[in-house]
Amino acid sequence: MATRTDHVAVLRCDECGLGVIEAIPDDLGSFYDDAYYGSQQVDCAVGYNDYQLMAEHGLSWAAELVCRLKDGGTILDIGCADGNLLKRLPSTFDLYGIEINEGMIAHATDANITILGRDLLDPAIPETHALQFDCVTAIAVFEHLRDFRRGVQAALSLLKPDGFLLFEVPYISDTHENRVWFESSLEHVFYPSGDSLRLLIEGLGFHLVGAEIYIRDFASNFVGIVFRDGSLADDIKELFARITGTEGRIAESKLRAARQTLMLIHAAQSTPDLVAGLPDLSQSPLDVPLLSRIAQLWTSDLRRLTAARTECAAITAKYSALANESKATSEAMEAQISELSDHLKEEAANYAVLLRTSTANLDMLQERIERLSNQLNQEANNYAVLSRESNAHSEALQAQIKEHSEQLRRETANYAALARESKAHSEALEAQIEQISSQLKQETESYAKLTLQSEKKSKGLGSVPN
Repeated sequence: MATRTDHVAVLRCDECGLGVIEAIPDDLGSFYDDAYYGSQQVDCAVGYNDYQLMAEHGLSWAAELVCRLKDGGTILDIGCADGNLLKRLPSTFDLYGIEINEGMIAHATDANITILGRDLLDPAIPETHALQFDCVTAIAVFEHLRDFRRGVQAALSLLKPDGFLLFEVPYISDTHENRVWFESSLEHVFYPSGDSLRLLIEGLGFHLVGAEIYIRDFASNFVGIVFRDGSLADDIKELFARITGTEGRIAESKLRAARQTLMLIHAAQSTPDLVAGLPDLSQSPLDVPLLSRIAQLWTSDLRRLTAARTECAAITAKYSALANESKATSEAMEAQISELSDHLKEEAANYAVLLRTSTANLDMLQERIERLSNQLNQEANNYAVLSRESNAHSEALQAQIKEHSEQLRRETANYAALARESKAHSEALEAQIEQISSQLKQETESYAKLTLQSEKKSKGLGSVPN
């Protein structure tokens, strides 16, 4: 997540977004000695320069909101210090606290606040006081604990079924500067961001209504209201939206006071509607811390106004220099325009000559195009005549081909018939030849026999005596 100015790395959980320092010190209680609440160092990294001033704007809103949520009952303030928050409540509340610093415990006890213990994570506290409180407050507490989840769980276990937890913790913002949280309050162990708070509280079976509150010129905190009964969600959402708004007038005095102390005194959001509600604060004691906080806000606005005036003067001077530069540039541009105008006139004259020449050439081109068009039309007519003649010739050829084809078909039929007749005639001739050949053979044989007989007779005649 970041590295603090004391070189301690803050690691961020990828799943929920909760940040925690890389190594938690063994003795966290050593931070909270008397100097923690009353240090006068200019830029102390741990504790408060002026605890009472911080308490005025950091706790007064919580007391006002508690009075709006509950008319009375049992209330426990975790990290109550001297009881500043609890002492602001009416007598209808029974006051309890948890505090680590012995000096602050003594102040709280003097104010009739019952101290339950020094550490919320002490198992004896939830075991002894479970389901006891109508309201539990934890303003700037959970980030100091060794175990964030167990601390929230312990606080919730102390609530009655219809009770609520009101808390505020530092919040690492996605939209505002976070540098303050890594340069001061270096006693912090945890750094909530993203959905870490909602995931934790809903995982414990409770409901959360809350939001990031940007403290102007400082950093962001997360303010939340936690409760068990889901049927209260819509009403608490509406209430929370009204006390964290900065526009419009609120009729209800308790709610109006809660918004004034939260958004104007604590968050320093000085919108016209919030500033118009300053007289409402006169209904509560205007003690020194409250006046100091108002003076602090006023001084901050005056510094901002002075810075704005200085910036305005610088802008005015810059504008004057720019105007002078612009005038010189304008004069130079006018000279250039005059020169360009003369050049343009010369170009215009050249263009007129070119236009006349172009017009003459255009007339010649049009005349030539007209001649070519006439030739094209003539060629088109010739092509049409040729096409018609070609079509007629083609039709005649097709007729001749058809006639020759018919004649060829007849000749083919005649040839086939002639071939059949020729074959029959050939077969008859072959039969006659075979018959004649057989007769010739017989005649030859008969002739041979006759010759033999003749020879025999000749020889017989030659041997007869004379």
